[in-house]
Amino acid sequence: MRVDRHDGQYDMFCGSVLPYTSTSCTLLMRENKRYIIYPEKRMCCYCCDDIHGCGVPQRDFLKTSKY
Repeated sequence: MRVDRHDGQYDMFCGSVLPYTSTSCTLLMRENKRYIIYPEKRMCCYCCDDIHGCGVPQRDFLKTSKY
């Protein structure tokens, strides 16, 4: 799964590595691991894994609740 942000400054993950920085950001989830990529900065890092709660979201995460 891949999520691209035009400006990752206010994203929970993107903003945690480069706080208060207006730059594009890509979140890449592969093999139960999440990576943060900053293409304009030519920088990337390993973020976390599904064991720590940040793997790939369930396919039905947009379903509405019955409550």
